[in-house]
Amino acid sequence: MLNDDEIKQILVNELTKVGAATGAADGSLNGAAAGAAGARMAGKINKVKSYSETRQFNMPGPQLLALIQNMFDNNPPETSQAGSLYFKKLTHSGFLNMNPTILIASIQNNEVQFSGYALEGLINQHSAEKAVKSLLASMGSNTPTA
Repeated sequence: MLNDDEIKQILVNELTKVGAATGAADGSLNGAAAGAAGARMAGKINKVKSYSETRQFNMPGPQLLALIQNMFDNNPPETSQAGSLYFKKLTHSGFLNMNPTILIASIQNNEVQFSGYALEGLINQHSAEKAVKSLLASMGSNTPTA
């Protein structure tokens, strides 16, 4: 699984891309550079906030893996150092879906922990929580209770 430093670095890099794209909206290279620099600085200052929910699934292992893999854009599963399987993907959440958010689903038997990680500043957008809840809502009838 990703460690705290890796999570923060991915989020800062992605926030920098968002800043560059937003800064370039006026069509100038200076705007893109300033947007990227501002976003990178803010990303380094802000803290990573996380949110997790655990769900128990009553389905065979292969069916569970296929369901989770589909939710994670068909990204292949990875194996943690502890030997458990997990999936990860990058999405956007928060205000105007502009805040990069990492989603991870770690699987242990038929139990899945869904975790979200996002950078939050002074005004908490609850991006990690919103992303996890949105992911769980996308499961429709396959959503088990907590």
